[in-house]
Amino acid sequence: MHSKKIFIFILLFIFISIPTAYAGSIRGTLYLAPELMHRVSPTDTVYIIAQAQFGPSQPLAMKRCRVMDLPMDFTLSDNDSKMPGLNISAYPDVRLIGWVTKSGFAYLESGDFQGVVDNVRPGDGHVKIIINQIAR
Repeated sequence: MHSKKIFIFILLFIFISIPTAYAGSIRGTLYLAPELMHRVSPTDTVYIIAQAQFGPSQPLAMKRCRVMDLPMDFTLSDNDSKMPGLNISAYPDVRLIGWVTKSGFAYLESGDFQGVVDNVRPGDGHVKIIINQIAR
């Protein structure tokens, strides 16, 4: 009977701890649409950011790579925050934006290629972002 209580306690601890550990992160894959491959260079800069769906427009998290790295599995978490106090875990819904920029600047410019996914919840683990449109 005692070992059964310990087993149940361990299971409860695991189920309570797992969502908390991943609540401030989002995992997925970033793709470039095949029809855009001829319009970019392998060394062009790619950014992926998370921003609050409803809230400040500053990025909650950001990563950088190059076109040659795509498709790329990613994790954006509170550890990727660039501004203190702005964290993925602080918002119930976020927008993910991936884009290719020729300039290399860390902000989206008109003419960049982008992909957007709205209403992503912190803790989501299978988000697919496809860069397939021109930013206006």
